[in-house]
Amino acid sequence: MLLSAEVVSSLEKVLCRPEKSWEDFGELSGLRGERLSFQVAVKSKDAEYVNCRPADGFPYPDWLRIRLVESVPCYHPGINGDDDLLATVPSLLPDPLMELDEHSRISRQNWHAFFVNVTIPHDAPVGELEIPLQVDAHGYFGEKTSLSVSKTIRIFETVMPDRQDANIINWFYADCIMAQHNVECWSEEHWALLEKYAKNYAEHGSTLILTPLWTVSLDIAPGKQRPKCQLLDITEVDGKYEFKLDRLERWIKMIRKVGIRGLEISHVYTQWGAKHCPGIFVKDKNGVETMRFGWECSAVSPEYTDFLRQLFAVLIPFLRQHGFDSSNCYFHVSDEPTLAHLECYSAAVHALRPLLDGFPTIDALSHFEFYERGLVTHPVPDFQHLKPFLEADLEERWWYYAGSGKNMPGRYIGQPSRRNRVIGILMAFLGLDGGFLHWGYNNHSTFHSTRFDIDPYKETDWGRSGCSGCGFLVYPGPDGPVDSIRNEVFFEAIQDYHALKALEAKIGRQGMIDVIVSSLPADAAPLAVNAVPKSNSWLLSLRNAVNAALG
Repeated sequence: MLLSAEVVSSLEKVLCRPEKSWEDFGELSGLRGERLSFQVAVKSKDAEYVNCRPADGFPYPDWLRIRLVESVPCYHPGINGDDDLLATVPSLLPDPLMELDEHSRISRQNWHAFFVNVTIPHDAPVGELEIPLQVDAHGYFGEKTSLSVSKTIRIFETVMPDRQDANIINWFYADCIMAQHNVECWSEEHWALLEKYAKNYAEHGSTLILTPLWTVSLDIAPGKQRPKCQLLDITEVDGKYEFKLDRLERWIKMIRKVGIRGLEISHVYTQWGAKHCPGIFVKDKNGVETMRFGWECSAVSPEYTDFLRQLFAVLIPFLRQHGFDSSNCYFHVSDEPTLAHLECYSAAVHALRPLLDGFPTIDALSHFEFYERGLVTHPVPDFQHLKPFLEADLEERWWYYAGSGKNMPGRYIGQPSRRNRVIGILMAFLGLDGGFLHWGYNNHSTFHSTRFDIDPYKETDWGRSGCSGCGFLVYPGPDGPVDSIRNEVFFEAIQDYHALKALEAKIGRQGMIDVIVSSLPADAAPLAVNAVPKSNSWLLSLRNAVNAALG
């Protein structure tokens, strides 16, 4: 039985094709406490089942996690005109990482890959460590063959900083978990799944979690609503509201258990203009629950403003009692306002801000005028509109992207992984130490939330309305989240950021910048959001240089 295997970097996307598609893989190094990754590319003429495991005698098998990379259909791999894509036509591309079992299979005569995580303990021995692996293959008639491969990593003495210098947000949708797993909202089954997803969310670098006080008012067509998913239990009698916060308290305990440090409170007004109210469910004195406010209600109506006044009189003290303040709890006004929304957004801010008692607001936007007018305390500009925000004297510099412009950072399935991983380097280089925001950790729905019953393994593109992978980093599995290459590589980007910040603390900001600049290829343009070398080896060699400088 013919079997081939090669070790390749985590930044490769091994395409399901007969020919090779990767760069040579050089040195791989990491800090104590870091999670490194690489892949084993495999190809067989006639194997039915495959497995990859630590070789017998390897002293640290518990450091390793090995999964099989599967491929998914991508009808729209990237934006038109982008010249740095894996494909420009509908294609089958690698992304989900599946746990291994006796039924793990690869297609014949095509390359596939195993994704290998190496979690280095804080007390790991320093120096070179060879990681030997064995690839086993079983044929249709029971014949067996094996190959041995290995990768040597270098472990440095410095420990990866635990301190989270920047906030990382990937919008977490509790309603999508409910819908994908067909469980009742806030049932014990739902809570168990929420904890599994939240644990994965934290393990991949995210620090603040979208918290649905009410059903989130995001990506919905005017007049429509997402499935009800509201933490608050609200009763109203004769204009006076009573708020039960038991579910919110359980949510807080859950996120702290898994290591998420802060809250990102759901948007107080509707998306794209702050003109209306989110759909909020309220019980009457008889316990009958109906939706209040919503699209038919003006954002600054006296009724809604009075509701908010009564809510925040209870909510703000509750948050402070549970350890939240301006450093770990942020509120949203409305997502992605444009200049046409300046006046209605301004009216909403003036109604809301007196109720927040100093808690900050963050919103994804593209126009400096919103900050210039004092309407957003912590603006989160799009990648493509950073310039005026970089030049301003901001308390915190955040950034986000909703999509990905030509040759800019991105996490589409059809983009090379280097465009994902460079996010951490750009954050450090540009001084974006406030945080990063993206709208899709698990948005398993279609555009405008018209359907929540999609199969993300088959329908990867937001219902044919976006580029494949635009809305999610994890897939729903039988019992919880299934990782992707993109989720793992994004975590590598966050580790790059923390390593660079540790270097900055050691040699100064200019010294850290000099290390990045000196690593650029000789023919490269000055590093910028839209000017990043098209080279996996550059990213890996830069991290090796940073690790060596940290020691």
